[in-house]
Amino acid sequence: HLVPYFGDVDLREISVESVELYKSRKSATHSAKTVNNHLGILGKLLADAVKWEYADRNPAHEVQPLRLPPQDGFNFWEPEQSSAFLEAVKEKRPGWHPFFLCALHTGMRLGELFALRWQDVDLNKGQIHVRRSYSHGSVTTPKSGRSRTIPMSPALKAALKEHKPTDPGELVFPYREGGYLNRAKIKSTFRTCLKAAGVPKIRLHDMRHTFASQLVMKGVPMRGVQQLLGHSTLEMTMKYAHLSPSATTSYVEVLSA
Repeated sequence: HLVPYFGDVDLREISVESVELYKSRKSATHSAKTVNNHLGILGKLLADAVKWEYADRNPAHEVQPLRLPPQDGFNFWEPEQSSAFLEAVKEKRPGWHPFFLCALHTGMRLGELFALRWQDVDLNKGQIHVRRSYSHGSVTTPKSGRSRTIPMSPALKAALKEHKPTDPGELVFPYREGGYLNRAKIKSTFRTCLKAAGVPKIRLHDMRHTFASQLVMKGVPMRGVQQLLGHSTLEMTMKYAHLSPSATTSYVEVLSA
């Protein structure tokens, strides 16, 4: 987005006005959150340019981000609904079962699932090491910039053992002849199995919300959920806190002990 727009303009010629114009034009075709992400990246790039004396000032720091609309919350499945969906996958698209089981039992982001390699899967210890992500044709680090380790459920461990071929390629969930999956390649399968299961309609990303929500409702501490999800701050995880009303109740009950 940034390179095609600013092109070969000298860094010293990027003005507050040109950044404001970029923000205005992009906001016509992209969400406020996406445009703010662009501005954040531009601001960091220009800050480095100032530090390295390629530019005299950072005009992006003088541009206010777009106001974000209020959050509408998120959708997730109850445990019974997750099970119904996975059973539908087994029946309708059995080859996809390990992928969706992994999504619902680890909370990994889609890009992290697309980039998962067999070298990151320790079937002996029952662990998955999340080290990379795939999006828009590029392999990068996970969104938080840090790797993490997620323990496998017994069901997921058994499914991945069965899923692993005798002579595995690099990717755990490749698309056909070793290529990377993407959202477009799994949407049709997801919708078919969702309809067959008769469960509420959710987005692909909501499988991650489902993982986190079910953990919180089972009483898993927020700090533990944060580590499993790979959130950089606990504040990001606290959006699930309302699902555990009994947690704060039990804390207050100590007063009567």
